[in-house]
Order: sequence, then structure tokens, then C-alpha cells
Amino acid sequence: MNRLIIYSVLTCLSITLSSSHRHADIPAEQLLWPDGIRDNPITYELQNTVRSEDYTHPDAPLGTCRVYSNVSTPTYFIYRPSPQKNTGVAMVVLPGGGYTDIWLDTEGHDIGLFFKERGITSLVVKYRTNSPGKDGKERMSKEEYLPAAIADSAEAIRILRSRAKQLKIDPDKIGVGGFSAGGHLALSLCLSPDEKNKQSRPNFAFLIYPWIEPHFEKQVSTAENLPPMFIVNGQQDTVTPPDVCAQFYHTLCKNNVPAELHIYRKGGHGFTLGLGKGHSTVQWTGSFIAWLKDINMLKDK
Repeated sequence: MNRLIIYSVLTCLSITLSSSHRHADIPAEQLLWPDGIRDNPITYELQNTVRSEDYTHPDAPLGTCRVYSNVSTPTYFIYRPSPQKNTGVAMVVLPGGGYTDIWLDTEGHDIGLFFKERGITSLVVKYRTNSPGKDGKERMSKEEYLPAAIADSAEAIRILRSRAKQLKIDPDKIGVGGFSAGGHLALSLCLSPDEKNKQSRPNFAFLIYPWIEPHFEKQVSTAENLPPMFIVNGQQDTVTPPDVCAQFYHTLCKNNVPAELHIYRKGGHGFTLGLGKGHSTVQWTGSFIAWLKDINMLKDK
């Protein structure tokens, strides 16, 4: 629990007075693995460091942009809609940050707050990071690191399913999605599900300006039971180029995976909810909700 105390202190230091009232809407931070992680390969001398970035929009739900690194003890936050709005749909949200950071506010809390008002339960994960050392190099290779992050995202889905009755969600309507590296992580989970525990399998996935590696196209053809996928990118994105998303979408179509792709004219990398990024980019959230109706996750009222 001492680590959580450190988390709370660091979080309080990063909150500005002008936005503190909105931070009151953030749910309690909880340990993803309350019994600890056996043989955790990820440790840091200085843990859970946080910085603030000037990278938000005044109309964003939270209004701040805190970025975490050196995360070795993953945590989560559950956003629950009111009983009147609750649709029974839930999703795990994985913020991006190139696996070295977690952009927790703009790609985590903002998303949870936004979809809470639309009746969707969200579990936002601050998963373990592969933050660089003093030499500026990542501590682990991707092959060494990624299983830990996948395990964190899988555990998040299991938490939602295990608490489905308490949270009043449908255990067969739980998805996973993320932004940038978080999109890569969500896709990695879909392509390498835990066969020993089917409770970690998502019912749908959403990938927002995701990092997609070429070898994933080959993995799709051999994967089984891939969930429907919703993919979003902006034409102006030079970090995770939209043409890669288009190629990946084509691969999904060839393999009969239900999918939908939106590439907007405006929106460079990291546009999150699309606020201030043009008239069409901001509409991806509405398209996502409509898509959830098309795949029978949401009811068309």
C-alpha cells in the first residue's frame, strides 16, 4: 500500500487549482494485482514518476495532461455510468505513450469520463512501462517487455468479468481498446489470448491511431476468434501512418473479421477525442457508438 501512497502524493502535486474540481470525478485508484506480481521483471529505483504536458483542449472532460513513466506496479480506475444511463457495455481503456510513458489523462481519464456519460463502463489501466534508464535506452527488448503489458491488459478484462454482477455489466459485452501504443497493446492481446483463461478474451476492440507492426498482418491469418474491430486514424498522422491502418483493415477483410475503418482528413498523432481537430475528426466517438449498435453490443433505442 505504500506504493499507492506515493502515487497519491505525486498525483496531488500535478493537479492545478483551476482543474482540481474536475479531478474529484476521478474514481479511486486500485491495484491491478493486489497480491503483488510474482517475479515482476519490471522494477525502477524511482517509481511512478509524473510530469505535466501542455497538450489538452479547454473542452476536454478533465482539462489536464499528466504523463506517467517508471510504472512497475500497475493500477486501474473504473468509470461507472449512472443506473439510468447504464447500457451494460464495458471496455478496458489502454492509454498510449510509446510503452515508455502512460498518457493517463488525455487517453485514459478523458475517455472514461466521456463514455461514462454515454452509458459505458470503462476500466482505465495504468499498465507497466518500459521506461528508459539514465542512458536514455529502453531497459528491456520489446520481446521481453510486451508479455508483462499484455498480462496487465488481460487481467483488466478478467476484473471486469469477475465483477460483472456488481458493476451491472454484461460479461459478453466487454471490449478492449487503446491509443497509439495502447492500440498496439489491445491488438496484441487479441492476437495472443490466454488459452488457459478465456475470461481475458474481449468481445470487441477499438484501435485509435494504433501502432501496427507489419507482422501482425501475418498473425491475423492464423488467429482464431478475433473480435470485431473499430479502427480510427487521421490523414495527418506521421507517427502511426494511416496507410498502415488501411492495409491492416484490408487484411481483416480478407480474413472475414468484422471491422470498420475511419481515416479523417484532420488529426495528427494524439488527437484523442478529436476536440479542436476539425469538424469530422471529433465525430469518431459517435461513429464508435453507432458501430457498437451494428455489432449488437448496444441496443438501438
